[in-house]
Amino acid sequence: QLGNYEQALSCLEHQLNIARSAGDKSLEAEASDALGGVYQLMADNETALQWHQRALDISEQTGCVRSQGRAYGNLGLTYEALGNYERAVVFQEQHLSVAAQTNDLMAKTQAYGSLGRTHHALQNYAQAVMYLQEGLRLAEQLGQREDEAKIRHRLGLSLWAGRNLEEAQHQLYRASALFETICQEMQHSLDYKLSLFDLQTSSYQALQRVLVSLGRHDEALVIAERGRTRAFADLLVERQRRCQQAASAGPYISVTVEHILETVNAQKALILYFSLAGGFLYSWLISPGTGIVKFHEVYLGEVGPDASEFQDGAGSPQGTGQLSLEQHICNAREALGVDNHYSRVCPGSETESEAGDLLEQQFEELNSKLSSATDSTGYLRMVSRNNVFNRSCLSMTSLYSTTVSPVKDRLSSPLYRPSNISKPPLR
Repeated sequence: QLGNYEQALSCLEHQLNIARSAGDKSLEAEASDALGGVYQLMADNETALQWHQRALDISEQTGCVRSQGRAYGNLGLTYEALGNYERAVVFQEQHLSVAAQTNDLMAKTQAYGSLGRTHHALQNYAQAVMYLQEGLRLAEQLGQREDEAKIRHRLGLSLWAGRNLEEAQHQLYRASALFETICQEMQHSLDYKLSLFDLQTSSYQALQRVLVSLGRHDEALVIAERGRTRAFADLLVERQRRCQQAASAGPYISVTVEHILETVNAQKALILYFSLAGGFLYSWLISPGTGIVKFHEVYLGEVGPDASEFQDGAGSPQGTGQLSLEQHICNAREALGVDNHYSRVCPGSETESEAGDLLEQQFEELNSKLSSATDSTGYLRMVSRNNVFNRSCLSMTSLYSTTVSPVKDRLSSPLYRPSNISKPPLR
């Protein structure tokens, strides 16, 4: 868990030698399985496969059913990581059979989750939903909220891929809420929160995609803002305040459409809000006193930040070429009927260039000071350094990213355009 893989391998090899010297087959199988697990974490799946197979062979010799089940499960995970899904299903079904035989509910939950995930990868969405629903039932029964959140997330993706958008958004909503609750309660354990960061972010992005497909642009905006405030800013604030101050902080107040509109009304200016979700750039034009007046979406022609969670599906729009982020934003502003004030400044002017360099330098200095004081792991530097989404007035993650000049056409009524683009998730 600490990432000291070499030290872990050394300790486990020592345990393996002791087990062999003592003739303890059970301990030898346990050490072999653990070695395979470390090699999996190191992405050396071929070596992991050898160790898990050795653990299975030893377990079959000793007749230890539980050890066999554990080895079956690990072999299934390794074949899944290798992309051999048909072979993975074979071992995962054996894992489930052993878990049922021993009435090991935790093992059954894991086996159902693995089978659901693998059948999704095989595009057997109906079977994936069936297995995941069984896993969800057991996770709820056992009170395993983290497992429940993960299974709901995967179930939402499978339902989405099966075009059951209403139920998909329901499961993704529940998964996001569970991730929020878990991370809030575990605020003293930053490593634990980071371990769920990818899935939490993926749930927010998948939920945005589904809501946009359903034409619920206002709800998608809320999820975009909730993901921004909860997935990254929460970590930043917590590191600044340290554990004692974070513990004394009040409960998290969930973002709503009303909260966003109140903020926009207080600005007394049009707000152009951007969000990047699974390869799509979403834009909302929000007017004080009116709310969302226009919505725009564009496919960026590339897989989004959660490449492991999304795939290109049939009927997906073609890429828009090698456009820069600023060009995409300019195109979005034009599509929304917004007079782009950036075009009023000559792009080659020395004043603009010098101002941009100075602004970038100031952000770099601020980031360095903050990181050196609060970021021993370098995580925040990794996220924010040289990232166009996290600096200047083109920030994709700030409600105040871009205040805009009056629109070219009249904003007499909101425009909601249901999306007919829905790329299914990968797993």
